[in-house]
Amino acid sequence: MFGKGKKERLDECINYLRTEPKVVWDPYPRYDQRITDLLLMTKQDKDYSLHYEEIKNKPLSELDLNQIATMFTFIARGERFSDGHIAGFVESGKLLILAERFRELKYGTPKPSRKIKSFTTVYLRITAMRFTREYEILMKDGNADISEYDIRYAGEDQRILLRHAVCSEEIALDLFNKCDILSWNGFKGPHPKGVLDGIMFEFNAVFNEETKISASGSENFPKHYHDFVNGLRDILKEANDIKKTE
Repeated sequence: MFGKGKKERLDECINYLRTEPKVVWDPYPRYDQRITDLLLMTKQDKDYSLHYEEIKNKPLSELDLNQIATMFTFIARGERFSDGHIAGFVESGKLLILAERFRELKYGTPKPSRKIKSFTTVYLRITAMRFTREYEILMKDGNADISEYDIRYAGEDQRILLRHAVCSEEIALDLFNKCDILSWNGFKGPHPKGVLDGIMFEFNAVFNEETKISASGSENFPKHYHDFVNGLRDILKEANDIKKTE
């Protein structure tokens, strides 16, 4: 949580609450840090008891910022007198409504997040001074088939298979979505001034049956590009390490 802005931390908490979490009791309730962090995002209402009586029957989705501060204070302080007070708001979905309302008033309603639910082909070509690599991910028999090639030049490109791995579709989709690859579409990163050498990349993919994504750049990359490349390499490394021990 440390080092992140309030807006990012709020969004993380909202996403967590949307999973309908169950609070663990051991023997007292143990709350996720995102929940306790949320309840401290507004100023504390010193007269929360009085103000709560004024708004307790008002729809949560219609509260203003001051009234949300009253509710957050009421929820947090109530835990001091009754174990599980916060849990009741978490598991009933009320805390989620309050968090979403707070987000709307403070930062505006975020655009619905787009998700990659399926893929057909994913292609990445990386070119540097001394090497060219290609990564190809194909959907085969319900799994993600990943290949890494070394590209050598002898009149025409020759693809030499370096590593190969097969992982579940879920693992591949998780990597795509964590790296927000849909947001890469149309990215064209010009080579930075003053940089003599560097790495060029070309990316093409087909997601969700018909959504085509393309991006390219020279020592200029879209957000999470390096996370994506490292994620691919980790999958390939793990699969090939297993093969060596068999």
